[in-house]
Amino acid sequence: MKKNYKKLISIVISLMLFFPSLGGASVLASEESEVKSPTASDILYNNWLPAFKYDRYNIEPNTRAAVDLLLQPDAKVVKVEVINAEDIGTGLDEEVLSARGLKIYKNKRLRTKESTSELLKEDIISVNFAIFNLLKLSNRQQTVDFGNYKVFKIYLNGLPSAIYTLKATVDEKYITETKIYTKPDFRIDDVSPPIIDVGLESVLTIEGKNLDSLTSVNLSGEGIEVREVESLDEGILKVKVLVSENAPIGFRNIAVSHPLLEKSATLINGVYVGPRVGIDGKDGKDGIDGKDGVDGKDGIDGMGICADPTQTLMILANNLPYGSSATAHFDYVSCNATFGIPVGRNGQDGIGVNGRDGSNICTDRNATLAISSITLSASSPSTSTFDPSACTLVVGTPQGATGVTGATGATGATGTTGLAGINCWDLNADRVNDLSEDVNKDGVFDAKDCQKKDKDKD
Repeated sequence: MKKNYKKLISIVISLMLFFPSLGGASVLASEESEVKSPTASDILYNNWLPAFKYDRYNIEPNTRAAVDLLLQPDAKVVKVEVINAEDIGTGLDEEVLSARGLKIYKNKRLRTKESTSELLKEDIISVNFAIFNLLKLSNRQQTVDFGNYKVFKIYLNGLPSAIYTLKATVDEKYITETKIYTKPDFRIDDVSPPIIDVGLESVLTIEGKNLDSLTSVNLSGEGIEVREVESLDEGILKVKVLVSENAPIGFRNIAVSHPLLEKSATLINGVYVGPRVGIDGKDGKDGIDGKDGVDGKDGIDGMGICADPTQTLMILANNLPYGSSATAHFDYVSCNATFGIPVGRNGQDGIGVNGRDGSNICTDRNATLAISSITLSASSPSTSTFDPSACTLVVGTPQGATGVTGATGATGATGTTGLAGINCWDLNADRVNDLSEDVNKDGVFDAKDCQKKDKDKD
């Protein structure tokens, strides 16, 4: 049992430590590389590099954007290429999109005139392919060195709306990929409020791209009338809608179109139409409690990695002397993991200034990484969030599933029978047969006395 737990914590540490985004990137080593299980030390010393910082980037159309490629410190040549494209509404052939949709910028040469404000003359060397020699001075402008790793910025421009697969090959040996999503230039980004009430007039705020006073708005389904569309600012519309009282309840699509741009966009399930909320009535009296049901069987333990599955994993970190190896110790009984991280070496002294401290994974190189944990809902995946500015790493561990609920108890006993109603001839409602209430004077108190009374009224 302890072997399995140690194996599990080793995998968790390898996937989550330091760079959460590395787990989403696809990294392929050459066939000659030896396959082995990564450890905290492996990741710290770049055995999982190269990798894109994020496994997905969202960029505006026809706008220059940068993606970060994490590299080993000795990387020399990076080949970047678009290997696939998926159409998302333009109607263009995917081969055309792959070849010409996403452009890669490359710096050609340094400016020689000091009067210019730009340091580099930028030019597109190829539509979907570029090779960068990191030893060249022009490409050093896009490289930031952090000691144990370095970041190379790749500049892109995507015009048609599509999903592109960007592949980077480092030193003809290591491969990693990421997805580039180019947003449509006419779209809906957000709608508020998300719920509108039946039988009332509501105001929706729609935010997006290229939405203006000429944009028409339509909500799907019956029972909704768009009364007014007002353009507040570039890309923001205020829409007054009237929802009838008998409008069907549920989600509605929101569609926008522009007559001059000849474009349209639809936000699926953009708003929910719900019932008007009334005031709750008073609660009735509680019935007698039924007998307790039989207890259900205990639920299966969750993915706890400690001796007590309900305990929360505590993660600690200590600095080790420079030159020592990184360590990881897991205490199965106490439910804590302690990581030893060696400090970086000091930089060499420069002329007139002191050398900088060794590399750190945080923005503040003097900060100590604070690692904490949170408990997640049952069946949810484990998570990790690294904040380089705050120098924190938060690890999320899921709870075990809840046990089965016991059967419902039996219904309580029926209450006592209420009093009988007042007879129709009992004019003073005292439940006593008075002589004056024998209207037909037959000596019997019955419904005929009521009929006689009604005839008299007529």
